[in-house]
Amino acid sequence: MKFDEIFRDKEWLNELLVWIVASLISGFVLALDLKWPVLTFGWAEFGSMFLLSLLIFFVFIGTQKTVAYFLNCKTRSKLISFRRFGFRSHDIFQFDFPAWLIWPFLLFFATLGYVKWLVTTSFDIEPKLSHARKRFSELTEGDIARVTIAGPLAVIALGIISRIIGFNSFALLCLWFAFIALIPIGYGYKLLMTSRLLWFFAFVFTLAMLVLMQVTSTFVTIVVAVLFAAIALLAYYILYEK
Repeated sequence: MKFDEIFRDKEWLNELLVWIVASLISGFVLALDLKWPVLTFGWAEFGSMFLLSLLIFFVFIGTQKTVAYFLNCKTRSKLISFRRFGFRSHDIFQFDFPAWLIWPFLLFFATLGYVKWLVTTSFDIEPKLSHARKRFSELTEGDIARVTIAGPLAVIALGIISRIIGFNSFALLCLWFAFIALIPIGYGYKLLMTSRLLWFFAFVFTLAMLVLMQVTSTFVTIVVAVLFAAIALLAYYILYEK
């Protein structure tokens, strides 16, 4: 693609816009502090949290796109929205409900500032023409699962590296981001629907990492989290999947 064509590529511009808006929302939520009934907001913290969110989203989405590329697929990022709000056929909004904007702030105030929802994006995935010619089929559930899990794993790796070099607060932020991404809304829902076992292992592993990293060393955290997730996965498989 020529340089002057880049800015005419609406898909590229849409990806950039989604990345920036999602980072703005995350940065804003992270800069809020609620000690009822006092709500405070720090502009300096907003600036730093926005930049850190940009980095996390870049790693998260970039890794997913890289994995999709090697699977001869492509992803299109989007902000989370929905129209259906019930089970009846007419339970539908006449517009795309902006969950990406409403949900983080609704959850923040509903939990008195304790829960900060940071992941407001999802993606659509489709095969490239080369994929269709090579595989003679649509995307498999395994393809979608591999692309989806790549984002949380990359952010967890970023958190581990950050912990090793001494950025403990950023490491916990990365793990919290990955944990939120695995909750069955958006990315987590895609992973749950395509590979329940992979979702269960990743969810338990990330939760264990998030808890343990606050009380023990990085190496012990990783080993114990893997063992705990593996035991939990085995129990889940025997009780519910076998």
